[in-house]
Amino acid sequence: HQTKEQFHLFIGPSGSGKTSALVKLASQLLLKGKTRIALISTDTSKVGAAEQMKIFSQILNVPFLSIRSQQDWAHVIPHLDSLDHVLVDYAGINLKSHEEIDYLNLISPPVFNSKRTHLVLSATAKDADLYECAKRYEKFKFDDVIFNALDEASQHGNIYNFVTRVNTSLFAFGIGPRVPEDFEMASGERIVDLLLKITQNIKQDVEL
Repeated sequence: HQTKEQFHLFIGPSGSGKTSALVKLASQLLLKGKTRIALISTDTSKVGAAEQMKIFSQILNVPFLSIRSQQDWAHVIPHLDSLDHVLVDYAGINLKSHEEIDYLNLISPPVFNSKRTHLVLSATAKDADLYECAKRYEKFKFDDVIFNALDEASQHGNIYNFVTRVNTSLFAFGIGPRVPEDFEMASGERIVDLLLKITQNIKQDVEL
């Protein structure tokens, strides 16, 4: 996948690793020479969320902003034109109410042509929970999925099942805690490798 879009939004349930995925992608972009990057947090519900992002931005030496309302975007957008990429972190919410959906829409940047929304999920989650999450977040119109915690999952069949059942594409994988090494852009070869490992695991289970 190319990361040509200027805005990259990271949404998903609490604990799925949105901030981690955002920081890893930002680190990789910087290593590729995309030096004009900003990190933005819209997470006003989790204690310390903005502070954590601010620390990461200082480590990466990139600008950091905290957005609390649509009005904030109106002030910020004109100053972002010169940037290559703007990575936006969202609060982890379950989207069980109209209020939460409205909040996500209201807090989103008012740009449409250069925006990509990543749904961040955990590879350790069960199939049913992943489908339910995708169903809730489809109202927010995500473009692709990032699966985290591949190193913690014993098998990866749920990823294959998810992509087969949900009409979306894979963007990247979080495969461990290291920044930025443990973050891989999704590719056909990598997916095949995961499936082969699934097959190996099944054979081992049968032999045991």
